[in-house]
Amino acid sequence: MKHTHWLLVIGSSAPLLLCPPSPLRPCSPASPLPPPLPILRSFTPADQTAVRELILAGLGQRFGTADPTLTPDLNDIQANYVAQGAYFVVVETAEDRQIIACGALVDEPDQLKAMRLVRVSVRGDYQGRGLGRLVSRALINEARQRNLTHVLVETNSDWQSALRLYHSLGFTEYTRNHHPEFNYTEVEMTLKL
Repeated sequence: MKHTHWLLVIGSSAPLLLCPPSPLRPCSPASPLPPPLPILRSFTPADQTAVRELILAGLGQRFGTADPTLTPDLNDIQANYVAQGAYFVVVETAEDRQIIACGALVDEPDQLKAMRLVRVSVRGDYQGRGLGRLVSRALINEARQRNLTHVLVETNSDWQSALRLYHSLGFTEYTRNHHPEFNYTEVEMTLKL
């Protein structure tokens, strides 16, 4: 019986997996391991500055500029979200613990069995990697655990990536409101749980 030996090399650079060549699955002499998966966790007060900067950068990317005076809720996320019963999550890189995505599930006024997704944001250089989906699914799962019947979300009609994401998660559009003073159309969507 022939034995196959694998060797995991851990050094100052990325770990390498050294494997023998095979006619069925050739292996280069040094194939890098896939990068570690990002970590989804609850917001902590230590995340305040990084999360605020992430969200403001995302708003700037979408609108061309972000006026911090229009988002006073971001000045104290612990007080304005977590202490109010919101479920606020962040995604960080496993390597260096940089926050690269976030989002929150907040109470919807006048609706006992519904909550709203807000502040879902992914750092620009990490967009298109499924992190918005990861955050949104975590928030939807929390809504299910809270025995809610609906989750609501609002986005902008120009944000095609956000519209595609929410549609793919099962949200349906129920109204649009044009805001000429801001030159955008708000799209309200709902997900029945």
